[in-house]
Amino acid sequence: MDIGKETHEYEFAPLHSDPFAPPVEPAIPAPVEPAPVKEPATT
Repeated sequence: MDIGKETHEYEFAPLHSDPFAPPVEPAIPAPVEPAPVKEPATT
């Protein structure tokens, strides 16, 4: 099982430190602009 663990380590390592890998976007979702709350709903 040790060998399998090492293989996984090596498989995951390049994913994080791969200079050729595309820039991975953060898990944080894009700042979606909420509804116009600043404007008072006085219609």
